[in-house]
Amino acid sequence: MKKLFYFLLFILVSILTFILVSGKISDDRLQAYVHSPTVLKNKTTKAPPNITEVYVLGTMHTESPNILKDSLYLILEKIQADVILVEIDSVKFPRTYSIKNSNHPTKLRYLFRNQNEVERPTALKYLHHNPNTKMHPYEWIERDAFHQKHQIQSKPSEVLQHIKALEAADSLQEKHRKILAQYLNDSKELNKIANQTLSVINTTKTDSICEQRQIGRYQKIKQIVDETPALNTYKSFVAINKNYWDIRNKAMANNIKHYIQKYPKKRIVVLNGFFHRYYLIKELQQKEKQLNYQVMPIPF
Repeated sequence: MKKLFYFLLFILVSILTFILVSGKISDDRLQAYVHSPTVLKNKTTKAPPNITEVYVLGTMHTESPNILKDSLYLILEKIQADVILVEIDSVKFPRTYSIKNSNHPTKLRYLFRNQNEVERPTALKYLHHNPNTKMHPYEWIERDAFHQKHQIQSKPSEVLQHIKALEAADSLQEKHRKILAQYLNDSKELNKIANQTLSVINTTKTDSICEQRQIGRYQKIKQIVDETPALNTYKSFVAINKNYWDIRNKAMANNIKHYIQKYPKKRIVVLNGFFHRYYLIKELQQKEKQLNYQVMPIPF
């Protein structure tokens, strides 16, 4: 019994040591990135805009061969962002964060939870080199609680697998087969696009594919469930899931508009997972004249 106790104690100490050492190495790497040189050479400072400029910049949340932190950083430098909005809620966003104490390990570890993360590390580097720039969160504050309560991150896959099983058993209506085929094709196409550059991700063509795919995910899949008795057990979930996508994106857009009003005649960059881009642009374009701003094309 004593041997087992010491063995478990050894395992525990080893794990804690690994975590501490890994955290220190991680912090050192992050410090090096934040303090690394800027990307754009021979930069000319732009004059302040006459109207608030809003750049909805779609990206990947983690690095890929064609999208690195500095790929995003270069665009921030070209825009010369005054305000950067990140896809995180106000509870998670470190309220006491200040670029003046960006070497605080706890803050860095929070902001850089994933070494391959793209948006927030890039934003922090930009703030380091441009200390007058502001950074704010704009995610729907209830997102995580909603995810947990309704199994938003796991349940859709379960529903889809059941639909595929019915198709394999030749138990789907023909119109539902077509819906499923279109959804799977759009998802496959977007997986290919996700491995491309930011200039490919931020196009109206990609926005259109994203919109069609998300309509499939949140509306057309619901139609299949509603019209297929074998899927009755999922009816309440798909109804919730359909509303979720609208509620979340509208809340994000409203938070963005709050900062647009707070920072008139500034250049505001909205960093987002690119599946959101089409929705956010549509929501923001509705209020351009009323709030005196313009949704701008991304400079590449």
